[in-house]
Amino acid sequence: MFVGMEDHLFDRDGNCILQLRRGNLYARDGVFLGYIKEEMVINRKRDHVGWFRGGILRDRKGKVVAFSPRIRAGGPVPDLPELNPIPHFTRKARRIRRLPAKKTHEKIGFSGEWSRKRPLDILK
Repeated sequence: MFVGMEDHLFDRDGNCILQLRRGNLYARDGVFLGYIKEEMVINRKRDHVGWFRGGILRDRKGKVVAFSPRIRAGGPVPDLPELNPIPHFTRKARRIRRLPAKKTHEKIGFSGEWSRKRPLDILK
């Protein structure tokens, strides 16, 4: 899994929208948005909002929200866009406290479709 390394996640338009560092998800301005634990994506409010497997971020319905250019087998994938340059990401030095999700959802079948939701929307 990609969680132990640094990577960038791109949206359906090929824009780099999230940074993944040591299992934590950050916006471009360095704000902590959530984390990944055992393939579950948990937002900072501790809501289980999706899945991350093989470099693909999916919503709770199993549809693709974002992806890493290092995709591995992680279920069906839609046509991927050409990637735009990676912008500067601000790093804010602070300790992240990972609390368990308030409620988790059963894993469902993954879809090869794009979600209507955007990455930042599901992490609110």
